[in-house]
Amino acid sequence: MTETFTDDVVFEKTATFEDEATFEDLVKIKQDIVFDVRAWGATGDGSTDDKTSIQNAINAMTSGGILFFPVGDYKVSGKLTIDDDNIVVCGAGFSSKVRLAPSTEDHIFEVKAENVHFHNLKLEGSGETVDDNSAKHSLIWCEENGLIVQNCFLLNPISYGIMAYGISRAMIKNNYIEGNYSQYEENGHTFHAGIGMARAVKCSVTHNVITKCVQGILLGKFNASNTEDDCEPETEESRECIIEGNNLYTNMNHHIYQTDGHRNIFKNNIAKCTDSGAAFKIQGTGNIIEGNEIYSPQSTGDGIRLVDANQVIVKNNYINSATSRGIAVVRENAGDTKDIDISGNMIKSPTNRGILIDSTNFDSIENVKIRNNIVLSAENIGIDCNFVSDLDFIQFDIRGNIVKDSTGIGIRVTYVKESMICNNTVLNSGTSGSKKDGIYLTYCEDLIVTNNSCIDNQATTSQRYPIYFDDNCENCVVEGNYWTGNDYDYPRLPDDKNLGTTVGKSRWYYGGAAPASGTWNTGDIVWNDDPDAEEYIGWVCTSGGTSGTWKGFGEIEA
Repeated sequence: MTETFTDDVVFEKTATFEDEATFEDLVKIKQDIVFDVRAWGATGDGSTDDKTSIQNAINAMTSGGILFFPVGDYKVSGKLTIDDDNIVVCGAGFSSKVRLAPSTEDHIFEVKAENVHFHNLKLEGSGETVDDNSAKHSLIWCEENGLIVQNCFLLNPISYGIMAYGISRAMIKNNYIEGNYSQYEENGHTFHAGIGMARAVKCSVTHNVITKCVQGILLGKFNASNTEDDCEPETEESRECIIEGNNLYTNMNHHIYQTDGHRNIFKNNIAKCTDSGAAFKIQGTGNIIEGNEIYSPQSTGDGIRLVDANQVIVKNNYINSATSRGIAVVRENAGDTKDIDISGNMIKSPTNRGILIDSTNFDSIENVKIRNNIVLSAENIGIDCNFVSDLDFIQFDIRGNIVKDSTGIGIRVTYVKESMICNNTVLNSGTSGSKKDGIYLTYCEDLIVTNNSCIDNQATTSQRYPIYFDDNCENCVVEGNYWTGNDYDYPRLPDDKNLGTTVGKSRWYYGGAAPASGTWNTGDIVWNDDPDAEEYIGWVCTSGGTSGTWKGFGEIEA
């Protein structure tokens, strides 16, 4: 059929009315695409076991399609298995609920096909208590690529809300997941979580709310097989995943726990209140932890704990009221650590250290950058690089940090070589106890300590120094530092046997007389803070060393 319009435009119809789809054809097309579970006998009345009816609908979806749950309460007495690709499981919102029957220990959905999506649905576990660490009891358990779970409400999982096991290209976003961790407390269920990413690759977990689970998000190489009851390590690890924008609160152990993983990004998450353990416990290489907000991890709760880490960046995080360390770098297994960058973080009111590099199990550690962090009100040491033996701890760059109101030492460094401590500001450290120096250095070699400011650091039980070197420090350069208002307004330097130590640039002080003790530089000046007629304006050190040689200048007229 041909129709001609003005300007000789010709439109060809490719079909007659008789060729077009009838209403009955459109209904058939809908039935071929959308599989309404009620059309297969599911009732959604909350009392009937709808498992067989729903499974029959799934089994009919051999070419993919939409498995639709109208508003209702669909009780199932066992898992629903999806074996065919390209299936979308969706509801009409959270009023479409699929739940395990009481006393049922199983998944709700077990996915063994690619590109299966879940949307706008509520899934609820049975709340049973189990005595093993298996992942047999996930609301969604998937072992094939392309999983998407979006805008779902997952309540009371026995083990995991969602388990993505050994898969890639999964996307889990905008879900609410609420567990009941009290059922696990007596059974030691370490490997249970709101979201599990066992050996997952190139997956994203974004903008979810996760609460009351043992772990919030769990990644790494652990055995999540539904045929095993233990969690022995596997040979692969989670890698190249993005964990971003999630809100995690009141989980039992860790909000984010990575048992081993490489090149994963943890960004802009908010974590509030764990019952025990670090808020973030991250093990592995090449990870980035950036822009997260962490509040009040409890018990032995570090804000961020890096375990057996290499090539890791921790930057621009806010950590408030950690009950142990704000950021801790530790090893659980002996080995080497290098290329750690801890920069731009704000750490407020930790009950132990602000930042700790702990030497236990380290064979060596090198190229550590601790730069431009702010540590406020640490109840011990602000920044602590505390090593206990003379191994290879080299190339530390501790620079541009502000440490204020720590009860202990501002910055402590031990057994470190070939490193720089520059441009830091330590204010009002040492508010209780002894050994409360601004910067405290022991057994260090080849350090450059320059342009630091140590102000108002005073201990309550003993007088301390703005910068303290013990007698085992060698070949250090101390230059251009500023100090005032400390117990001793001069540094404590090593004995004369360590001739490599030098002090440069003059310093200004205030006092009522030329000093009679301490170690001084040529050119240091003490200004008279109570001048009177026929007295000097101040005194200048003309020969540096212990006590120094001092000459008055600027006699005041009578």
